[in-house]
Amino acid sequence: MKTYTLSREGNFYKGNLHTHTTVSDGKLTPEEVIARYKKNGYSFLGISDHMFYGHYPQYEDKDFLSIPAAEIHTSENGVAHHLLAFGDPEQTKLTAGKVDSALNQMDVQSLIDYIRAQRNLVFYCHPYWSRAEIHQVARLENILGIEIYNHECEMEWKSGNAEVFFEHLWWHGNRVWCFGTDDAHRSHTFCGGYITVKTDDFSHRGILKAIKKGSFFASSAREGEEAPKILDFYCEDGVAKLWCDPCRDVYFYFGASFDPEIWSYSYKSFHSDQENPITYREQKIPEGTKYVKVSVQDFSGYNSWCQPIVLK
Repeated sequence: MKTYTLSREGNFYKGNLHTHTTVSDGKLTPEEVIARYKKNGYSFLGISDHMFYGHYPQYEDKDFLSIPAAEIHTSENGVAHHLLAFGDPEQTKLTAGKVDSALNQMDVQSLIDYIRAQRNLVFYCHPYWSRAEIHQVARLENILGIEIYNHECEMEWKSGNAEVFFEHLWWHGNRVWCFGTDDAHRSHTFCGGYITVKTDDFSHRGILKAIKKGSFFASSAREGEEAPKILDFYCEDGVAKLWCDPCRDVYFYFGASFDPEIWSYSYKSFHSDQENPITYREQKIPEGTKYVKVSVQDFSGYNSWCQPIVLK
């Protein structure tokens, strides 16, 4: 029996849920931002200005969707917690425009719960850049995921990679997904962090449903370039199997417990050269494994992370 997060049916659609415009502190207008993402082959975009719920259906077409989104933040115990809210335009209870400024007086868990009550999904933004303690993020409930890669933070402050946070959430039994985003404010931080969603329904509802189920992978690259695609990843008969674009490095991770008091972990890595790139690898799953995840890196140093597969 196959166990997987990537859908068995459908096509891949590239998108980003976190970016900024002149509506808040970005350098380009919404029209200019959308044109730039369209030029770079994106199929969907969430313009998530600070404390402003943005939706731009006037720029949609058969190949491009505007996802309603906002970056909403609050402070608690000296830490600025930033959350990305996004939803289906036919389901959300949030109204396009400025969000209530009182939201940034809430504690972070109450703010998460409020966003969810407005029929939006929410993930945690740039925990490394925010100087959050891992335990502060690991304890949060009802978040869909965290940014494993934030391009703006990485390009400007070398604080965009949050793999260690993602690991700790899973070690503590918090089964969240990982997101790649741009968080672009400046002209050189566009189109570097993104997700690729697999779905057979290219609509707002279809994209969000696939994201909620984990049928996507996160990536880091540079504008005009592509990170390696994870073409398929599943577990079957005690073996984890991966197909990907040509890569230099492949990493399998096997988590054996959701209890941090008895945590155990194992991994297997594969490495190659340009004459013999890796496009398929499989690995026997150790006894007692609770979840499996995989990441890949190509010869340019670009990375992709698939969502973990829960086995037990």
